[in-house]
Amino acid sequence: HINTLWQARNRCEEAGVPVKLTEVTYGLERVLIVLDLHHLFTAERDGVEARRGAGPAGLDAAVPLEQEVTPTVDGIAEAMSELHAYLAGINIGELLAFDIETVFYEVTTNIRIHGKLREDQPIRFTAAPREGMFNLRFEDPGPCFDPTSRATDFDPERAVRTRRRHGFGLSMIKRLMDDLTYERKDDSVNILNLKKVITGNGG
Repeated sequence: HINTLWQARNRCEEAGVPVKLTEVTYGLERVLIVLDLHHLFTAERDGVEARRGAGPAGLDAAVPLEQEVTPTVDGIAEAMSELHAYLAGINIGELLAFDIETVFYEVTTNIRIHGKLREDQPIRFTAAPREGMFNLRFEDPGPCFDPTSRATDFDPERAVRTRRRHGFGLSMIKRLMDDLTYERKDDSVNILNLKKVITGNGG
């Protein structure tokens, strides 16, 4: 919910109230660093370290996770819990798990908000670690939307000057992942494939 935090900061700035965060959690720090916003919210890095997990060789044997996600707030939350348990079970490490869960939430939430799907039109999701990559695949029957065609250059200083209020999600997804491809199947299904390189220690 970086948009909410960003809007709160803007309101404080408009009121002449300086704002800095203390005791930043690992997840929030990760997002702020990825979006180059860390210096605007915190005085210093707080030194949070990610726990490491299994290396790429151990992950290749993992059974893929396949889900049909109901496009509702509760449906996404339930699927998130299942994904979290899956990632913990294959011991991939905190850093990689956080990035995957964050991207999952952003993509499914964007589909829920903009895809205008009915509850009986699930988002099909697959997670599969293979050959040093963590592969994510999303399929939805919503209107055509190609995220690879959207400009996502993000300048935090310009965002401050222009009082930007939203639009961080796609930039964050592209920065957290190493590859992103899109295709429209039979003019009825969006297919989004994302890949994340797995380092030697699973982080």
